Amino acid sequence: MDILNECLAKLKWKIFQTRDPMRQQALRRQLDRLHRAMNPSLPYRHRSKFPTRILLDLLQENGNVLHVRSNGLIDSGHQPFHDSKSNRCLMVDPVTGRWYCRSCKRGGDVVAFYAALHGLSYSDAEKALKERLKDGYTE
Repeated sequence: MDILNECLAKLKWKIFQTRDPMRQQALRRQLDRLHRAMNPSLPYRHRSKFPTRILLDLLQENGNVLHVRSNGLIDSGHQPFHDSKSNRCLMVDPVTGRWYCRSCKRGGDVVAFYAALHGLSYSDAEKALKERLKDGYTE
C-alpha cells in the first residue's frame, strides 16, 4: 500500500476517534495537506515535477523509517548520507515533494536527492527518474 494512502487511512480513523475539537482541527489540516499532496493538479508554488512517493520510496529503500508529524510533514532519517540520534533529521513536505535535512542543512526535490544518492548530475538524475517513472511509477 502506498505510504500516502496509508497515512490518509490512519488520519481518517484518528479524526473519527478523537473527541477533542482542537485535535480534530489539527488532524483535518493534516488530512487536507496529504490530499493536496496526492492531487498534483492543485496549484502550489515550488512543486516537484515528480510524485512525492518516489522520494518516500527512495528513503525507505535506504533503510529510513518514515514518521508522519501532526502538521502533515514527514520526518525520516538521512541514510546513507549520515546517521542521526533521533533518526528524524530529514523533513519531507508531501505537498511540494521537497525535503530538507536539519542536520547537514541540505535540501531539494526528488531529483536532488537521487543525484546525491547516486553521484549524478542534476540532469542525469532527472533522466534516470523519468526512466524509473516509465518502469513502475506510472500514475
